[in-house]
Amino acid sequence: MRRRLFIPGPTEVRAEILQALATPQIGHRTPEFRELYGRVTGKLRAVLGTSGRVFLFASSSTGLWEAAVRNLVRERVLFCVQGAFSERWHEVGRRNGEAVGRLDVEWGRAVRAEDVDRELSAGRYDAVAVVHNETSTGVINRLDEIAAAVRAHDDVVLLVEAVSSFAGTPVPVDAWGIDFCLTGTQKALALPAGLAIAAVSARARFALFAEPGRESPTLTCVSNDRGVAVPALIEALGREGVRIANGYGRLKDRTFRIGHMGDVETWELRGVLSAIDRILGTPSA
Repeated sequence: MRRRLFIPGPTEVRAEILQALATPQIGHRTPEFRELYGRVTGKLRAVLGTSGRVFLFASSSTGLWEAAVRNLVRERVLFCVQGAFSERWHEVGRRNGEAVGRLDVEWGRAVRAEDVDRELSAGRYDAVAVVHNETSTGVINRLDEIAAAVRAHDDVVLLVEAVSSFAGTPVPVDAWGIDFCLTGTQKALALPAGLAIAAVSARARFALFAEPGRESPTLTCVSNDRGVAVPALIEALGREGVRIANGYGRLKDRTFRIGHMGDVETWELRGVLSAIDRILGTPSA
């Protein structure tokens, strides 16, 4: 007997969508795939209310919990813990070696913007992580108010888990000033599980050193704002047959450089970036 799902995900998927999964595969380096990917991410930008970058990941949403804290936390992150899922995200941050703090809220209660503001006023955090809709307790947070409180503190990024709220209630990423908003396909989108989605603000992406709008077309100078041990990175890449350059002169420890001049193909650069992601332990977009 077929049982209709009334659980907090995965959700029911329409027959025509399930049927689409049976169509022949296409190559991921073909014009057809580029057109499809562009169409999908364009629609996701519209639903998320963002003009920024949207990425698809072949992982669970939990994978993006890890991606958020590994890529966007400089020194210390404040987790708003109010239920089982926000508790788990805090644990993911801790296990990834991040310096973590907690704003504990009684289960069944919402996170208050004034409490977030109070914690940030101490100047100990550069990131805040909050679950928009905590399905373990059935509580939704006033994300607009929390985001406003975070924006009042310079250089603090807002990481939002919107797995069970995205497409079920508005989450306007740009209007609210969310820096990283993650979700999955198997909840309110009513799609099969297997893909995770992230909207990433401009200020949250791996920074370039050059003045915006004046970046060199033949070489990229990456700002080392994550404290990467560049000599170790170069050595590890060398073992894979790849060579990049460290910073030059007084920028030696503050940057590293990737040349893309001469006879260099796009697929080769993707390979270099994937190798860097793998060595640094970060997911490739």
